[in-house]
Amino acid sequence: MLGCVLLLAGCHSRTESQETDSESVADTQVVAEVDTIPQVVADTAEVVTKKVHVLQHESPEITNLRLFARKQRTIYSPSLMVGEWLRAAEHEEYFADNTGRRWDTSEDIQRDEAQVFTWTLDSNFLTLKYTMAFGAVMVRQYVVTFVDNESLVYRDAFGDSFMWDKVVSE
Repeated sequence: MLGCVLLLAGCHSRTESQETDSESVADTQVVAEVDTIPQVVADTAEVVTKKVHVLQHESPEITNLRLFARKQRTIYSPSLMVGEWLRAAEHEEYFADNTGRRWDTSEDIQRDEAQVFTWTLDSNFLTLKYTMAFGAVMVRQYVVTFVDNESLVYRDAFGDSFMWDKVVSE
């Protein structure tokens, strides 16, 4: 689910005891959380803007308020990862104990010859740790952009996206 948080930022205030034009910045405050973009953001921004005008009217020492929106990071449940995923001839299988395996049948590698890994899904950050020969560990990190019971999409640090389909057990 895509969401955002509307924030008041850079709330500058002047006190009468200040003789210069220096301003102090107040803490950023979360104003409202919304779940859809862009219409709800526009509607919420209008409501918040009205509240800002009232705040400025009641507190004339506040001289500058800025409103901006930022996307909230989506939090996915690790249980959605459990199962076998297929992308062309590549297979990834995730187990509930945070282990998994990966194999590619186009390279004549079968399930019983798969490369094993451990995995974590923290919010939308997926980390795979492969234990290589001689104990070396290779870490791959991805940002999950979508996962449900049928599809998995993640992106690597280079911006390449990988789309997987869940294999339905018969």
